[in-house]
Amino acid sequence: HGVSDRKFAAINGVSFNPTDSQQVTVIGDGIFRFFRVHDGTFKAQPTQLTNRRDAQNYTCHTWLSDDRLVVGCDNGDILLFDHVGDFKMALPCSPGEPGSTLCMAMYTKGFLCGGSGSTVRVFEKSDDPKEWFRLVKEIKLEVNANQTSQPAPGQTAAASVVSLATAPSEESFAATTSHQQLFQVQLLNSDLLKSDDAASVEHILTSNHVGSILGMDSCARKPLVITCGADKSVRVWNYLEKNC
Repeated sequence: HGVSDRKFAAINGVSFNPTDSQQVTVIGDGIFRFFRVHDGTFKAQPTQLTNRRDAQNYTCHTWLSDDRLVVGCDNGDILLFDHVGDFKMALPCSPGEPGSTLCMAMYTKGFLCGGSGSTVRVFEKSDDPKEWFRLVKEIKLEVNANQTSQPAPGQTAAASVVSLATAPSEESFAATTSHQQLFQVQLLNSDLLKSDDAASVEHILTSNHVGSILGMDSCARKPLVITCGADKSVRVWNYLEKNC
């Protein structure tokens, strides 16, 4: 089923409404569409977004616990919709330029948003009807993500958060970055959201090279492998303990 009049327009995400298995959302570069499954086919539903705002590159989205939908854009805007796709507002707490939004994840009190600058932002529901949500925490996963002067081939200087997943207990979340790093953050349902203390950010298993591995050798007498990479680092790996 065609979702765009633009040739080769990229589709960035698709999902079913978790409380309505007949409703499907599709987003992409200039694409924001709602469909309803009827007799095995997808029927497009009208939305008024194009009458309210110019088309954007919609990069990510997530359904919330109250059946609303939030959509992230590459210019840092976060848009709020109700369950039938009616546009409500661009959240005042959106990161804005140059904070592109690349991934989202829902949790009970709100949602997480990841993107440029290796940053994850935590949003919670607000009692103020003029803002709906408020930013309660910004978490930098890679501290030196914006200070890399010479990135590895094929890599950007600053890492971006490209995927997020919350644990079922909502006590932690996992995140991956464009530098091929996998992190775990102990945060949700804790007093940390209410304080200025830094979140506990840990690599899952171990850190990885950023970019290509250019050389490797093994130790004859110990379970060790040494690697060097385009990121100008040398790493010693223990393949029995699975650490670096």
